[in-house]
Amino acid sequence: MSSFRGGAFETRAADTGEVLATGSYQEQPGGMVSISVQSRVREPQTVNCLKVGAASGGRFNQMNCTSSAGQNFVLTRAS
Repeated sequence: MSSFRGGAFETRAADTGEVLATGSYQEQPGGMVSISVQSRVREPQTVNCLKVGAASGGRFNQMNCTSSAGQNFVLTRAS
């Protein structure tokens, strides 16, 4: 589970609540988000995401992301 608040990013294990990664993020024009990730198990990296799938109230419910290592993944807002 990842959380984004006030420019800070944190990922915790869903089963134990252990912090797996921390970092910061900046929103860019055009729905882009740049995330700087400090992981407990990997080298620091930058992840670039694009907000998609606007939900009610103008909140985005999904981000399509690519890491600096070239890995693609999706972050989806929990309901």
